[in-house]
Amino acid sequence: DPWSCVSTSPVLMKRFPDYEALREKNPATLTQQDYLGLKIWFELAWMDPDFLDGPVTLATGDVVDLTDILSKKAGGTYQLKVPLSEALANRIVAEEYKIMAAVVPIHKQMAYRPDFGAKGQKTGQIELTTTPFYHPILPLIHDTNLMGPGQPFDPKPAQQYAYPTDAAAQVGRAVAYFDDLFGFKPVGMWPGEGSVAESVIVHFVKHGVVWIATDQQVMEKSGQFKGGAPVGPYMVDVDSSVGTGGSSADELGVYFRNTSQSNDIGFKYQGLTGDESSADLINNVLAQAPTFGAPDRVVTLILDGENAWETFSKEHDGVGFFIKLYSKLEALQASGQVITVTGSEYIYGNPTRNVPAHPLNKLPELEPLFPGSWIGGNFGVWIGESEENAAWGYLSTARAALAKSGLLQPDPYVKAPQTPGTLDFEIWYAWDEIYGAEGSDWFWWYGADMTSPSNDDSPFDQAFRTHLAGMYQHMNAALKLQGKAEIAMPDFKPLIQAAEQVPPGPLTKPPLLDGKLVPNESEWGAEGGFFFDSDTADAQANPDDWIATVYYGWDATGLYLAVQHNFDLSTADGELLIYFANKHIVDAATGTVTEQPASKIGRYGIDLAMTGKGAARELRVVLKGGKAGVEWRVSDGVKTWETTSTAAFGGDVGGPVKGGKLIEALLPWKDLGLVLGDPIEVRVAFAKNGKIADAAPSLTSKF
Repeated sequence: DPWSCVSTSPVLMKRFPDYEALREKNPATLTQQDYLGLKIWFELAWMDPDFLDGPVTLATGDVVDLTDILSKKAGGTYQLKVPLSEALANRIVAEEYKIMAAVVPIHKQMAYRPDFGAKGQKTGQIELTTTPFYHPILPLIHDTNLMGPGQPFDPKPAQQYAYPTDAAAQVGRAVAYFDDLFGFKPVGMWPGEGSVAESVIVHFVKHGVVWIATDQQVMEKSGQFKGGAPVGPYMVDVDSSVGTGGSSADELGVYFRNTSQSNDIGFKYQGLTGDESSADLINNVLAQAPTFGAPDRVVTLILDGENAWETFSKEHDGVGFFIKLYSKLEALQASGQVITVTGSEYIYGNPTRNVPAHPLNKLPELEPLFPGSWIGGNFGVWIGESEENAAWGYLSTARAALAKSGLLQPDPYVKAPQTPGTLDFEIWYAWDEIYGAEGSDWFWWYGADMTSPSNDDSPFDQAFRTHLAGMYQHMNAALKLQGKAEIAMPDFKPLIQAAEQVPPGPLTKPPLLDGKLVPNESEWGAEGGFFFDSDTADAQANPDDWIATVYYGWDATGLYLAVQHNFDLSTADGELLIYFANKHIVDAATGTVTEQPASKIGRYGIDLAMTGKGAARELRVVLKGGKAGVEWRVSDGVKTWETTSTAAFGGDVGGPVKGGKLIEALLPWKDLGLVLGDPIEVRVAFAKNGKIADAAPSLTSKF
C-alpha cells in the first residue's frame, strides 16, 4: 500500500538498509516474507531512536528494551539480530503498547498547571492544550458564510451551514474530556488548523479558555501588519467595538505564530547539524530582543509536531537539534536574555522563573479578528471547491434532519450513556455522529487541492458518509423509542472516486488469465492500470455493490481487462457486461476518427454514458453454478444487445475459480476493430435477474 509500509521518508529509511532494499524491490516479486519484513521495519523505523537504542524506563514503570533484537551499526544504521517472524511482529506491537500507555502519564508528570497546582506552586515543564473535540474548522461550523472575507471569489455551498451551538459543543466536549483525563481544565487551546474568527471567540470564553493561537497571516489580515513578525499576544473580546465594552469577562488572548521561524524548523534545518540549526534559531530570536526598558516580546513557534523530524538527515529524528537548542535556552535563561514560557505562564506570570504577569486587559486589543486559518489565512482547503461544497450540502441535509427530529442537544459535559438501546444512548450518539461529521479532515481531502499519497481520497469520503449514516441510525432509533415517525436517509452518493491509474506502457509480462491475482494485485498493477469503483450509495454495506476494481493493460496483442468483484462469483448467478466504444484514428494531426455502428444504450436499458456514438462491442459473461459462459456481440447500430447475434471471439476469458471474485479477459485488437494507438472507452456493469445491479465507473469519470 503506497500510504503505509513504503511511505516512510527516504531520509528515515536510509537508517534501515534492509527496509530500504524491500522498498526498492519490484512489487510484483514481493513474497509473504517480504511483506512480513515491510510491516516490521515500518514499525521500527517510526519508533523514537531512544527506544531503539534502549533500554528506556517509562512513566508507568514499564521498560522498553529492543537491544536483544536490534543492533546499531557504525554510521547510525540498524540491523535485526533475529530472523523475521510473526512472533517478532507481535513483540514490537507489545512494546509499542507500553509506549502508548505511558503517553498520558508522562504528560501528567510534566504538566505545568495553569491553576498553579494543588499547593499553589507554579510548577511543571510543559503546558497541555487541547483542540475542539472532533477537530472541526470551528468558524465554518459556526457559519460557512465566514469563508467570504478570505475567499471572496470562491462559490459558497448552496446550503448555508450555521450551527453555533455545535461549535460551542465542540469546544465544551474538548474541555470536558481534557478535565476527565488530566484532572484539571485546559487554559489554552489550538483551534483546528489555527482556524479563528471574531464570531467564535464567545465559544472559547464560555468554556473557560484563556488563550488560543493561530498564524501570523491572520494577524496581518486583521490589520496588524507593521512590517515585522508578531511580538506578543493580543487581546480579543466578544463585542465588536474597540475597548472593553464595559466588561473584561469576555476577553481572550491570541498568540500569533512567527511563520518564518516556525517554517525554518520544518523546512530549513533538515540538512543542518544540531549546532548549526540551533544557533540559527537562537540568533534569530536574539535579533528580535527589545531594547533595554522596552516591553517584552514573545516569539511564538508553532509547527506540526510529527512532520519535521523524519527529514532531519544529519541527526536521527532531530535529536541533536533538540539537545543543542534546549541546552542553549537553559544558558540564556540563566543569564536572563531569553525566558521560555507557556501561553498561560506569560499571561498569569511566574515570579519563580522571572516571568511578570501580562493580564489580558493590559494586552493590545485586536478588533476584529479576521476569519482564517494558518493555511493561507483563509479556509480554502476545506470549502469553496465543488466536492467540498457538495460535502457541506450533505452535512446540512443531515443536520437539518437532526434538528427536525426534536432530539435535544446533549450537555457537552455529560458523558456518553453506557446502555445501548436506551433513549439517552441513542440521542447522545446521534449528536456524536454529527459532531464527527463536522471534523475537518473529510473536507481536507475533498477537491483538487489535496490528494493523499495513494492518490485515492475515497476512504475519507466513505468515512464522512458513514458518520452521516450513523447519525440517521441513532436518530431513528431514538424516534422509534418515542413512538415517532422515522426520517428517511437520503441517498448520499459518493462524492469522489480514486483517480484511475494509467498504465505506464505496454505489458512486458501479460497477466495469467486464470481468475486469480497471483501473487497479488501487482500482477495487474505493476505494469497496468486500475480503477476503484467505490460506489456504496448509503455509506453502509450495499448488497448491490458488485464491482470493486477494474484492472487494465495492453500490448501488441490486445487489451487486457480484469474485473474484481466484492462477492464470490463461484456461487453467484448473474451477468458481467463489458462495453467497448470503437474510434479509429484516421488523422492524428486533425483528430479525425471513424466510428463503427454503435449504441448509447446497453443491455437492460443501461445508459452507457459514452462519448460519440456509444458502444460498438459487448462482452457478456454469464455466471451460473460456478461456470462462465462467454458471448461476444458486435453492434449494427439498430438492434438491441438482447437481439444482436453473437460473433466469433478470438480472445480469452478466465475465472471464476472456487471462492474467487475475479474475471480476467484478453480482447484482441482485431475483435475490437481497433489498432494499437486508438483511444479506448470502456463501460462495465453487473446484472442480476435481468436488471442492472452495479456499473463502473459509477460517476461521470471514465478511464
